[in-house]
Amino acid sequence: MKILQKYSPNEIKFILLVRDIQNVVASFIRWSEENKPNFLDNETDGTIKSKCEHLMRNDLQIVQDYCSVYNVIKSEYPYYLIQYNDLVSDTQFVLSGLYEFLELENFDHKFKDLNQFSANHISYDDKEVGSNLHQIKTKDISLTDYEVNKYIPEDLINYYSTLNFWK
Repeated sequence: MKILQKYSPNEIKFILLVRDIQNVVASFIRWSEENKPNFLDNETDGTIKSKCEHLMRNDLQIVQDYCSVYNVIKSEYPYYLIQYNDLVSDTQFVLSGLYEFLELENFDHKFKDLNQFSANHISYDDKEVGSNLHQIKTKDISLTDYEVNKYIPEDLINYYSTLNFWK
């Protein structure tokens, strides 16, 4: 935070996107089962338990990201908390609140018939980690319907749900 204070000429505000941790882990597990080969299979013995343990290592992305979210919430800085399910189910409402938080005029977004990300005729390629990790739905913005308990054992679902500290 001190580096931000030192180099930011503007008021520091944070935008925090959170998703229930059990859903984040289940999404990765589901993806790893449907897209072979992938980094989870390469870094683990391939079992659900070892994949969960790997994803939730303290030195990797999920835990680091949620530690950052926790630190911002506990700080004195203003933040706008966006829950993933709210963003997907009521995108316009969430974005309107975000523009208000940032003191910007609303922008008329396109929410249907979307394109995969590309810039200067270069498209995102996630082959290094496994296919389809960063693909978006192009028809519309919607949740993928699946049962979390199909991908994570009940004891881990219960444990992960206790980590959703922003609720």
